[in-house]
Amino acid sequence: MPIVAALSGALTSLAFPPHDLGPLAWVSLVPMFYVLGRVRGAASGALCGLVFGLAFMGTLLGSFTLWGLLPWLVLSAYQALYFALFGALAGPAMRCGSPLIRPFAAAAAYALGPCLLRSGFRLAPFSAGDLALSQYDHATVIQVCSVFGQLGLTFLIALVNAALAQGLLGVLPARFRSAPMDTPAWSRTASGVAVLAYGLVFCVYFGGAYVLARANTPTGGPELSVAIVQGAVPVADGAQSAEIAARTYTSLNETVPPDTDLTIWPESAVPGFFTLDPPVQDALRQGAGRFTGHLLAGSLEVEGDRHYNAALLLNPEGQIVDRYHKNDLVMFGEWVPLRDKLPLLSRYPIRRHDLSPGRGRKVFDVSGVKVAPLICFEAIFSDPTREVCRMGAQMVAVLTSDAWAQGTVEAAQHSATGPFRAVEARKYVCRAASDGRSAIYDPWGRPLAQVPVGLPGVIAESLPAVDGLSIYHRIGNAPLVTVCILLIIVGWVAGWQEGGRPHAATDRHSVQSH
Repeated sequence: MPIVAALSGALTSLAFPPHDLGPLAWVSLVPMFYVLGRVRGAASGALCGLVFGLAFMGTLLGSFTLWGLLPWLVLSAYQALYFALFGALAGPAMRCGSPLIRPFAAAAAYALGPCLLRSGFRLAPFSAGDLALSQYDHATVIQVCSVFGQLGLTFLIALVNAALAQGLLGVLPARFRSAPMDTPAWSRTASGVAVLAYGLVFCVYFGGAYVLARANTPTGGPELSVAIVQGAVPVADGAQSAEIAARTYTSLNETVPPDTDLTIWPESAVPGFFTLDPPVQDALRQGAGRFTGHLLAGSLEVEGDRHYNAALLLNPEGQIVDRYHKNDLVMFGEWVPLRDKLPLLSRYPIRRHDLSPGRGRKVFDVSGVKVAPLICFEAIFSDPTREVCRMGAQMVAVLTSDAWAQGTVEAAQHSATGPFRAVEARKYVCRAASDGRSAIYDPWGRPLAQVPVGLPGVIAESLPAVDGLSIYHRIGNAPLVTVCILLIIVGWVAGWQEGGRPHAATDRHSVQSH
């Protein structure tokens, strides 16, 4: 059984970059759910989930071997624990004899464990590998996220896999099944549930196609001409050269239309501390002075004894008119727990000082348009974008840097989150990346312009401000989370009752008699 779970995990990783076999995600978990349908217990389910998670995350997170084998192993193992939780939740629910309850309870367990809890745990949140992200370039499918969010699409993909696995159980030879699955009525119901699940997929697909067909550029509000500059500056000795970066970005600025209202440079576009390093100040002021509009650029800032990862808004005179300090910091990337008690960390290229989290989100006023900045890690989750849109943001600007992972697939995996933030918000999202992919997404998650990973370039568009909140930004994940919890409880109660029935104790004899 663990071998089958590992195979399922490896297959699922192929749905994500660099392979980008997105449709595979709709069937790659079938072996895993088949295994859970056979083990029927929390402990054995957790073991299979752990093996699945190790194979899945270990394959997907290969970029982290740049930091060494140990960080990759630790991160993969930690992430696999959430899949073990999924198995522990789904295993008892799969004891339930009802073919209608089983797949819904199992899909709910997947949505809560590897998706919601993994991204919602404040100490070390993460979202790489969420099933929904495998569909980033399928615009028709992801439209459902404007109502149910990224979590909702993950639930649907898991449901389809679970229903198909159950449907296969219904048609396999009797030796592969046990009571009560060995009856024609059970098989018919299981097949019907599989058809129902795929019916939901068709509804999502054709509903998305209908939405896209009726999608129109918002009118009546103010417009903002936006340009994004991607420098693709190489990394030397683990850090960008400030001199090369400054020269690259100021040179690329020459190709930006002069009437641009907002030019966006990525996170750490010019490495260093703005308030301490004159070269950084000169580079940003030269960039701002090229236009009649504003420059939004990433840099580091110092205030007293606190260091911040900042997004700075500069006017044409090079003066900072507003700033945002990153709220959600990356463990080991921007802060290190037990730094003084773990001498092993000195072997790795870890920041010498911890950054401090900012004090709340910000929305900038740029030429009458409310633009909300988010920095790197914050944009891989749904909640930060939802927070700024509920604060009145009419457009979202994401400043990010994947320069540390140049030459790997990490940048492509990271950029897959962009379309989801746009669809969930139903607003334009401008993603400025140091090494790619920089892109401007419309409110339906379609790229209007983009710069490929690893190449320098400039893109520019005139974007209308979009008011109002999407359904998802109004209701959030709470309704779906409530439904998922109830489904798991129902599955557990039904499974417990099923375990006390006479036929459950005679499963082995039933299988042998067939």
